[in-house]
Amino acid sequence: GQLMDFRGTLVATFRMLDVNTMEIVATATERTSGTDDLFGKLGNMAKKLTANLNGSSSSVKTAYNIGDEGPGGGIVFYYSEEGFDVYEPDGSVKRCNYLEVSKTEVANVSWCSRRDSSSCCSINTNEGVGFGKMNTYKIINGKHSGGVVSSTNCAAKACAEYSTTQTTKGDWFLPSKDELNLLYKNLGTRIMATASEAWHWSSSQYTDYDAWGQRFSDGHQGNYRYKKYTNSVRAIRAF
Repeated sequence: GQLMDFRGTLVATFRMLDVNTMEIVATATERTSGTDDLFGKLGNMAKKLTANLNGSSSSVKTAYNIGDEGPGGGIVFYYSEEGFDVYEPDGSVKRCNYLEVSKTEVANVSWCSRRDSSSCCSINTNEGVGFGKMNTYKIINGKHSGGVVSSTNCAAKACAEYSTTQTTKGDWFLPSKDELNLLYKNLGTRIMATASEAWHWSSSQYTDYDAWGQRFSDGHQGNYRYKKYTNSVRAIRAF
């Protein structure tokens, strides 16, 4: 399992393994006030793990191929047999095996509400796989000198507002730098075919002034994309 201190709350994530294959077959997360509280909830954690067996990673592990339509109505672009951790905005951690992307771009907007050459915001984001969702809500809830963010002036907000008939708002998010690169590597040509421009935003900040983007015409990743630039935006979802 894993313990993480999130804003004074201890978040415990437990995983159940198949001892023969070391495959993760169930996960459960609990928020507690400290170690004493955690020990008192171990019985509940065990019940959660057992209950989650029916929805474990093994039940979906080989259900989708790259390019298939995903359960959220998007296109599956990444699969990990061992699974990967997705860091949720509330500090919990969810174990997933797949990433899917919206079939069309959700917006062509700036990274945030910045509109001039000044610094707009300083967001503590990450670049790795599994961090896109947490990044997205850090951006939305950050302090922006350019004003309040909305789906018309912020890539992260546009993704958080996106939904399909199979999903609700909040399921989708702006990909991190590494998640965006996986999208390019596995579905780059298909994404470019329906994109309004080559450059796509990630949710990974580089400095107060600029953020990481990727050019889908050739895969080049650049950290010099000023936050005021308007780029193509795709929402992704983990499951």
